[in-house]
This record gives sequence, C-alpha cells and structure tokens, in this order.
Amino acid sequence: MKARLMQSGHMAQWFFFSVIYVYLTKCVFVPFWKYSKMQNWDIPGHVQAAWFIKNISFPWYEGWNPFFFAGHPNDTYYGPLYHYVLALMNFVMPMEQAFKVLTIFSIGSLPLAMYYFAKKLGFTPTEASIQTFLMMIPMAFINIAAGGTLYSMFMVGLVSNALAFPLFFLYYGKLHETVTQFSTLNHHRRRLAFIELSIALALIVLLHFVVCFAALMVLGVYTIYYIRNKTSVYTLAHGIVSLLLCGFWLGPLIAYKAYVENTGTLLNMGFFVSLPLYLLVVFGFALAAYDHDTRFDPPFFILLATFGIAAYIDFGEFGLPMHSYRFIPFFLTLMMMGSVKYFSGRNFTRSFQAGALVAFVLLFAFYVRHNLTADPRDSVNKNRLFVFNTPPEILNPHPDLGPLTGRILLNDEPSERKPRLLEHYLAQSTGKAIFTVGLFQEGAPNGLFLASFKRTVQSFIKRNRYDFTHLDDREKIQAAYIKKVADAFGIHYLLSHQPIKGLPIERLILLRQGKPPYALQRISVAPIIEPISTPFKRVSPEKWREAVKVWKNSAAPTLYIEGEQAAPILAPPGTVVQNMLFDWKQQRFSFDVLAPADVPVLVKVAYFPRWKAWHEHLMPLHIYQASPALMLVYTHGTTTFEYGLAGPDYLGILCSLLAMGLILALFIKTPRIIFTGL
Repeated sequence: MKARLMQSGHMAQWFFFSVIYVYLTKCVFVPFWKYSKMQNWDIPGHVQAAWFIKNISFPWYEGWNPFFFAGHPNDTYYGPLYHYVLALMNFVMPMEQAFKVLTIFSIGSLPLAMYYFAKKLGFTPTEASIQTFLMMIPMAFINIAAGGTLYSMFMVGLVSNALAFPLFFLYYGKLHETVTQFSTLNHHRRRLAFIELSIALALIVLLHFVVCFAALMVLGVYTIYYIRNKTSVYTLAHGIVSLLLCGFWLGPLIAYKAYVENTGTLLNMGFFVSLPLYLLVVFGFALAAYDHDTRFDPPFFILLATFGIAAYIDFGEFGLPMHSYRFIPFFLTLMMMGSVKYFSGRNFTRSFQAGALVAFVLLFAFYVRHNLTADPRDSVNKNRLFVFNTPPEILNPHPDLGPLTGRILLNDEPSERKPRLLEHYLAQSTGKAIFTVGLFQEGAPNGLFLASFKRTVQSFIKRNRYDFTHLDDREKIQAAYIKKVADAFGIHYLLSHQPIKGLPIERLILLRQGKPPYALQRISVAPIIEPISTPFKRVSPEKWREAVKVWKNSAAPTLYIEGEQAAPILAPPGTVVQNMLFDWKQQRFSFDVLAPADVPVLVKVAYFPRWKAWHEHLMPLHIYQASPALMLVYTHGTTTFEYGLAGPDYLGILCSLLAMGLILALFIKTPRIIFTGL
C-alpha cells in the first residue's frame, strides 16, 4: 500500500510539473527568448542600473548615476542584488542573454519552490504537486502589475520581484519546518537552520521591498505565535541578524530617506477575486476546517488574512516605493492551497470526496472559460492565460546625437508599455546622452518634480500643436516657467518625434526604424555650472520644503538657498566658470571659477549628502541645497566635487561585517556531517 502511494506521488509530480513546464516552455520561455529586447516598462531601467554597475561603479553596487534626474544615487533606494547579479553575468555573456537567463531562472524555479513549501507544511507529494499546479494559476491568469505574476514580470518589468518570489516560498517553508520541529532538533541542526534562514531572508531584503515585507510578516507571525517558548527568541534573533547582514544597504536607506519624495499607490480594487475562484478556495478551506486538518495551522490562516488586509493598505504613508496591491499574489497563492482538500479529505466518505471533486472541476472549468473567453471589464480584471507575444521594436543601433553640452528632454510618441525606453537605450548606447527623466523616479532627489515637469512640457506642446510662434498671455507665462526649469537644470535640448516650430533645430536623428527622424532642438543655453549674479533668498531648514514648493509653482526664477548663514554676496559681472571636467567613472567633477574671491556658484547636479567639495588648496567647502534639490558652493579658483561613502555608509558596512562574522562563526562550529547529510 505504501509503495503504491509513493508511486502515485511520483506520477502526480510528473503529470503536474510536466503540464506547468510544457506551458512555460511553449508559451513563455521560447517566445520570450526569441522576441524580447528588454523594452517594456521598468525593464530598461533595470538593465540600465545593471549596466551602470558593470561599467561605472563595479565592484561596489552603488554610485552616482548622472544619466537621469540631474543625477541620482544608483540602487540606494532600490534593492541592489538583482542588478548586481545581472552585472556579474554580463562579464561572461551579453547583457541581453544574461537578462533572459536570469528571467527564465526566476520563473522556472518558482514551481519548485512552491512544491518545497507545500512539502514542508506536511503535504504528501501528490498533494504538494496539485497545490503547485493550483498556485501557478494566479501567476499565469492575473494580468495586473501585482508582482510575481508573469504579466507583472514581462509586461511591466517587475523582474527583481519575480526573482525574490521563489526565495519567499523557500524561506516560508524552511521557517515553518524549523519552528514546528524546534524541540526535536539538536543544537547543530538549529544552528544550520539559523544560517540558512538568515541568508535567505537577507537575499529577499536585497531583492525587493514587497517580498521583503511579506517575508517579515511571516517571521512576525511565527515569532508572536510561538512566543511562549524559546522558539520566538530564535526567530527574532535570526531576523535581526538578517537585517544586520543587509546593513550596508539598509543603513544608508534609512539615513538618506529624507532626501527623496517616495510615493505609494492605493489601488481601488473593484475586482479582487472572481466569484468562482473565491467559492472554490473557500469551499476547500471549509472542508479543511470540517476535517480538522492540522496542516492548515493558525499561523497559515493568520498570514492569509494578513496578506488579504495588506492588499488594501497604502504603504505610501510610510514613504516607501511600494504599491499595496502587490500583496495580492501572496494572498492568492495561499488561498489556492485550500483546494487540495477536494483530493485529500482523509476522514470523508468516497461519495463525499466524489461530490467535492465534481464541484471543484465545475467551478474551475467555469473560471477558466470565463477568463479565456470574456472580454476584460477594466484593466484590473484582465485575467487571461499569459502568452508572451510582444515582438521587439527595432531601434537604431548607432544613433548619432552629435556633440552634447547639457541635458535632454524627450518628447516621445506615447507608448503604453515603453514609456521610458528611448532615454535608457540612448544613455547606454551612447554613454554620454544625459536625460531629464528616466525610470525609478522615487529614488531620485528631483525625480518626482522632473517627471511632473516633463508631463507639463508634453501637455504644452500638445496644446500648441507643435508651434511655439503664436502664444497668448497665459501660454507665455507657461513658456516662461518651462524656460525657468530648463535653465535651472541645464536642459539644453528637446528631442521630439515632431519638430517644434519656433525652436532652432540642431540636427535630425533617426532613432526608430520605419519612423521619421527625431528633431534635436535647442531650448536653453544655461550651463550646468554657473556663478550666481542675481539676488537669491536664504531660507531656514524648517521652512525649506515650503520654499521649494513655492519655487516649483512659480515662473519667477528667484533661487532659494537652504541656510540662513549663507552669505548674501553675488558674483560680480564678468565672473566665468570654465574647464568643467566630468569624470563619472571616478565619481568626480571639477571646474575653475575666475574670480578674485569666493562667489556663489550653482552646480546643477542633484543635492545628496555623499557629495563632498573642496578648494584647490584642499580646503573643504560647505555644500548648500539650492531649490529644488541642487547644489551651491562659495568658491573661486579650482573646485572639485567627489561622490563617495559617508558616515551612514560606513556604519552600515560595519553592521554587515559583524553579522557576517557571526554567520561564519556559526558555520565553523557546525560539524561538516550536518551539511553533507542534507
């Protein structure tokens, strides 16, 4: 009898995993490898971040990325692990192949991680195989940008989220096994589990915010539920060590949080789960309760409710770049596990099991038919089987932008799935094109403002139908505002898919095959670094945000400086800034100010605490913040700016080294037989 059950388990594994991987291979992997050029939504941003690590900041993960938003700290506000792995792979294979291999690995490992998770919860191979198949259904059907789903990964570019998803199930399963069997484990096994759990959670933290919070929810529930014994001390210590391992990244993230304006999104979910699916899983859990199935223990239901509630919470109030609806996949995958009760009612009669199975098949068939045939009612309710079928856009492999002296604002053709493709493509392909905006605006000091500014310019262009020669009084005020911001950020060019009448054309550039050339047109001549010769206002730190808001909403060019102690002197007429040298590989730039004494100089690079400045005589200079988030120094002669590690960075690195030392000590004290016996 036992042999038959084992054989049945193997048959179930072969069947359900064959269905999963045949589907993934035919509908996802093969067309993805054939067509994808890394062009949809966030994907160009992820690739550019990895390109920056490999070509600029390596071996360190973080550095000053000058290509967007007047510069921003690369991966300071975003988990750096995905980009770093992609950069390492790029040393041995082309970036496109590296991206595809990592993507396929992320998806291909997910069913195996789900199966491992189900087995650790105590389900048989047959039950775990069925659950894996059912848990993959939301991943393929739910076409919203919720993370973890195939739609999220390919159409929206949530690739680091997808890589963290298998780790989440591995972590959850291992934590459940360790906590529930804690009293039976010897101290060597506990030590090994501590190492494995700490490393797994640290990897999740470094990959993605949402999956990190989901894993911390799991850890929190188990810690609180088992607070009556030493297990909670064990789990709490493991969580602390995991966060300390990530200290090199978490420390600066916390310390520098005030220098960006992150936002969150609360999705008004008119459609959460279709009725047939909801009835299917609720019925399954009702059977589990009737059957007193201990494998669905209280922590499981607590987490199910937690993820369901979290899907409606707006994490934006905490200033995190997180969309709360991204907890939907965690909720749905756990819900699908209840359906195993249709097949494994251990205390049910055969007739009861048959009736449950018929109900399951009918409900599931109705759900599949509805999602494959019905027209989606709105963007949230696009639930169709995912098939990758997006041919790439053909871009000019060698665009000639000519000599450039400032930043570029792109007025592109509207694209639903490729809103920032050209900026990131041109930044990588030329290595010199510096744009006003890009992806991941939440992690840039000027990101939200410049993204809003770009929308303002595009709206202005659309209203005036590409003609700036005839403007009424209201439009002239708007044009003055556009010029003010362009001057303030050193935006010299407008790169438009249609020429703007009234702006001088520098050159025409072919960017898209089969499309007219884009026009590179001059909109400003204000240099990136210039002396301040007009009066400015000094503002106290308490009133700084209000002053920046005034500056952003006004066409008046008056500059605001954070610091009442800033000297009110101005640069005399004839003051010149020359010999501007930008070496982004070395993370520094320098310039000469021809003036007999210190004068205020506006540096149109985003303000950030990691920047240091000094005079030619090695005298350190105080950097003031200038509206909205630029830099100003009082200097003359040769001045150098350098970007590097600061106090919070060193403290975070120290925390990581201490945690690594602890993990290494535990590893050394663990007998080798424990590892070889796994």
